[in-house]
Amino acid sequence: MKLRAYHNPQKADESLVPDGWRMLYADEFPLKRKVPCRLFVRPMDQKWGPCHFDMKPDRTGRIADITYIVPVAL
Repeated sequence: MKLRAYHNPQKADESLVPDGWRMLYADEFPLKRKVPCRLFVRPMDQKWGPCHFDMKPDRTGRIADITYIVPVAL
């Protein structure tokens, strides 16, 4: 069985993905239809907080240098 690669250009840690979500697979990028997706946020300065996935599920999933997550049931 071959595992599918993630579209993870920001090298986001999988442990940051919340329950019920998964990283977008490389072969799904770019998203060709509107689905709920969230993007990875890596603050430039730690005073802005730690790395995380944003809470807005309305991202496009089409920017190549961003890591996205989608609902598991996609």
